[in-house]
Amino acid sequence: MLLKRKMMMRIIPRPRPILIKTITHLVILIVLTILLMVLMILIALMALTILIVLMLVLMTLLMMLIMMPPVHLEALTVNLIAQIHHHPVQ
Repeated sequence: MLLKRKMMMRIIPRPRPILIKTITHLVILIVLTILLMVLMILIALMALTILIVLMLVLMTLLMMLIMMPPVHLEALTVNLIAQIHHHPVQ
């Protein structure tokens, strides 16, 4: 009877502290990787928003240049050419 009980005790595996440590380490690693992925996604979204804002600003500037009256644009170009050639426009 005593021998049988000892055999039963040997069969039941006790949780090892090393195994628990490895499991906790794995869980910590998984959580950290997930956090890193979330951070990367947030950085990518921020970069995208900055790019979109820059595109919008550039488009508005371009539209302002296009919508500017042609007289002003012509005068600007003439003045620029005059400055390049170093003689004033009459």
